[in-house]
Amino acid sequence: DRRGKPGKKCEGVSQPEGDDMTVGQLYAGALGAVEELWSYGVSVVEASGERSAHLSWGIKKAARIWFKLNTKYGGDLSKVTDCARISIVLSTPDGLYAAAKKLLERASTFKNRVANRTDEGYADLMFTLPMSNGHICEVQLHLAAMMSAKHDGGHKACRGVTRTRPSRPAQSPTHALAPPRRTEVQKCCRDEARTLD
Repeated sequence: DRRGKPGKKCEGVSQPEGDDMTVGQLYAGALGAVEELWSYGVSVVEASGERSAHLSWGIKKAARIWFKLNTKYGGDLSKVTDCARISIVLSTPDGLYAAAKKLLERASTFKNRVANRTDEGYADLMFTLPMSNGHICEVQLHLAAMMSAKHDGGHKACRGVTRTRPSRPAQSPTHALAPPRRTEVQKCCRDEARTLD
């Protein structure tokens, strides 16, 4: 079983194509998964109870994939489980907890950097989820105060952020956001796959 135990990061989770996976398969899987991932993200935001939560999506850049292949994954593309990802920024610890509880119902892995912050003091929660096409995607949960510190001064500025610091509201409500357009995602996947080939 490649599913991780809640509360721990399971390094054994990988894409279903295995170690023979190609760049084209990685980006095709991401493309096929991003709409479902977005819809699931909307349900996570609803479960959080925060109307001001901010939901965004991304496709991992080829340069970052190349770096991870050479420094962490031994050239195995199937270990890249964050090619398609969403990020949810929440205003309160209660909202973060409610969203995490919803995600744990489906997650393959869970990495808790709130309890185990980075050396720079950065804190977030990261989950990997299998989509219906088999592709593994990532969901990141953040507190608005931490994101503000990160954007204002980088990861090192995060050291001073605590759970008691007042948080600022997220930039835009989820219901005002449109899901990613398929043509936009296709272009992003195609461009990034060419960069790695």
